[in-house]
Amino acid sequence: MRTGKNKVDLLNIVIENIDLVRRNAKADNEIKEQLSEYGVLEGEVQKYFNNPKLMQDIDIRLFGLITEQIYLKTGVKELDIKDWFNKSEITEMHQFYMDNEADEEVFPLTLENVFRVDADVWSCPVDIKTIARLMKANLLYYNYDIQRQATIKKRLDEIIVRPTVNKKNVKEMTSLLLKKELLPTPLAFNGAIRTSDSGEEFIYNNKSHTLTITEGTRLDILDGYHRCLASLEAYSKNPELSFNFTVQFTNWSTSKAQQYQAQLSKATPIPKSRAEELEKSRYADLIVQQLKTESDLKNRVGSDKRLNTVAGEIVNYSVLTKAIDTEFHVKSKMDANDVGDYLVKFFDHLLGYFLERFESRNDSDLLRNNKMFFGYVVLAKRFRDNGIPLKNIKEVLEGIDFDRKGNHWEEYKIIKNGYFTTNAEKGIKKYFDSIELTK
Repeated sequence: MRTGKNKVDLLNIVIENIDLVRRNAKADNEIKEQLSEYGVLEGEVQKYFNNPKLMQDIDIRLFGLITEQIYLKTGVKELDIKDWFNKSEITEMHQFYMDNEADEEVFPLTLENVFRVDADVWSCPVDIKTIARLMKANLLYYNYDIQRQATIKKRLDEIIVRPTVNKKNVKEMTSLLLKKELLPTPLAFNGAIRTSDSGEEFIYNNKSHTLTITEGTRLDILDGYHRCLASLEAYSKNPELSFNFTVQFTNWSTSKAQQYQAQLSKATPIPKSRAEELEKSRYADLIVQQLKTESDLKNRVGSDKRLNTVAGEIVNYSVLTKAIDTEFHVKSKMDANDVGDYLVKFFDHLLGYFLERFESRNDSDLLRNNKMFFGYVVLAKRFRDNGIPLKNIKEVLEGIDFDRKGNHWEEYKIIKNGYFTTNAEKGIKKYFDSIELTK
């Protein structure tokens, strides 16, 4: 909490305004639906709606999530969580959450019938009760740096990042579990390195074939998030339920876990650009990661095939990496750092001059089109090679007619009948290479 404000002050404001959503059936249902995507059961939410004072004893993350949802539905300024929580607290709040049973110590947890697959990989059966306990105790995380894709939505002036959940799938899996008809497909959890209190996330006994997960270890879900949600839901309905999953446990860094997701994507449908982002096999990926954190493109680079313009995305990850790979021919990490530093400055100038056009909804203005970023990278390479001042970006781009109906786009086989051609990138490169530049 921020200095000068505490949980009690915020709770009083929540209590004063909670009737605004309790009396509105649609808002009430939507809040429960949204919170279910963080793993919070409907009955849990209803309990606090019935008696708001009970929230004084709950985990601060759940309290923050409930407050956020009430704010988004009511617009009451005093409930804006940005005024009560700092950025890191909000980030932690938006990680997957389930009510933490303070009276139950889950870790250290020892599993049996475990076999070592590799130096840092183990496999064993894990029963549904254990999966449910881990979920309920907030010990299985939806790590946005590893998972396939987050859902980004905008409500009022808030950008909300949440786990991507297919509710229909969860409901069907829950039903199959309760009927004991779900096939025991494997799950994958990663014990993130350097998270254990003792320094060792896993302790394996080769003689007894047991694996102990130590206190403090953060278990990230690599594969099986929906099945974990279904397990929690099914077990809450039938605590006598008996079912085993095969679970692969790994002890990897975030980077290696991302590579796992990239390889997994070859068998399961993750958007191609997201798979490229996770794999990080090219120097171009390192450069785009730098742009995403250091330049004005931060929060504006999309991983999905279709950009989320509501969330402010203006360019696709795969467009940038392909263009950088094509133009700069980076051969070392040091070279990648140099190119990245230059492109940070280039795109800061570009967005500084034309941000209003990038954020507009004018589809006839090709300057704001995702594909044109291939041309901007071509232009950046030419600027760098010829020592042209970055302030000249404004003059160069203002000299181009970006109207979609311009004849020059068809001449370079970029647009045909008002639509981009399949070889548009080739034409865009040719066009931007042809532009006359002066110092």
